Amino acid sequence: MIFAEEFNNRNLKIIFLLALLACIGVLLGRGWQHVFWDPPYRTLLWDENLLKPLIQKLFGISWEQYVTNNTIDHNFQTSFKIIGGLLSIGAVFAIFINKLKRIAVVYLLFCAAWLLLLSVIYWKEYFWDLPQFIELTSQWMAPVIFVALYKSFNRNINILRILRITLALTFCGHGLYALGFVPLPGSWVDMVINAFSISETGAKHFLKTIGVLDILAAVLVFIPKTERFGYWYMFFWGTIAALGRLVGTFYPEIGILNFLYQQIGEFVYRFPQFLFPLMALFIIKESKRQRSQLNAITDH
Repeated sequence: MIFAEEFNNRNLKIIFLLALLACIGVLLGRGWQHVFWDPPYRTLLWDENLLKPLIQKLFGISWEQYVTNNTIDHNFQTSFKIIGGLLSIGAVFAIFINKLKRIAVVYLLFCAAWLLLLSVIYWKEYFWDLPQFIELTSQWMAPVIFVALYKSFNRNINILRILRITLALTFCGHGLYALGFVPLPGSWVDMVINAFSISETGAKHFLKTIGVLDILAAVLVFIPKTERFGYWYMFFWGTIAALGRLVGTFYPEIGILNFLYQQIGEFVYRFPQFLFPLMALFIIKESKRQRSQLNAITDH
């Protein structure tokens, strides 16, 4: 059984399922990227200033021999695929967490640590632009939040607080990029143009508007009376932004299968950015239900 015995109502089952799907999505999506595409590890592995002395000392070869050696590059590619396989296996551990228990928890936390490392490498690749790092928060936190939810039935863990901080960081990262505080990715502009058939100028204005709304939503979730509005925005825009990786990058001439091969991972590992806000809304709903039951018992 996926669901714990403590799940005796619909809301809790949905909350657990949303956390599970978010975790699986990240692990399978990043696993797909590692197996079939090229994750950004070369940003670190080919950093001459950082690794040149180490390479010369350990292997006794020059930096030029290291970066041009086909055998070394092939070993890197093989290692990337192995990492992708290990991340994908994490999805299986998540599904059977009730049976595997401690082993699954440790394995999923290992996957989270690796995804955090991947986020740091992306951060380095983008010249240490902070929005690049914080926008990936929901991805490396997905296994952590799933494990925390699993553990919360026996311990007092505030899942909503963890979700609130995770989503605020994620959407602040998106918003700062969209507002142009750091160079706006050209791929974002292209996706908006392709998805909505508008001009480049219109696409940039659209993204700036979204940037303002992203930051606003990140603030709203910290205010009790407005948090639901923030989460609803995050859910709708998070869904649209994730689907944009499919709709906004599709060109008929490349063929549907080739297109899915290229983009399906990009879509799947963005599951947390729209599943987590929905999860937060169900947690709020369940909290209200429990308070109502407690008040009814107290009144009697």
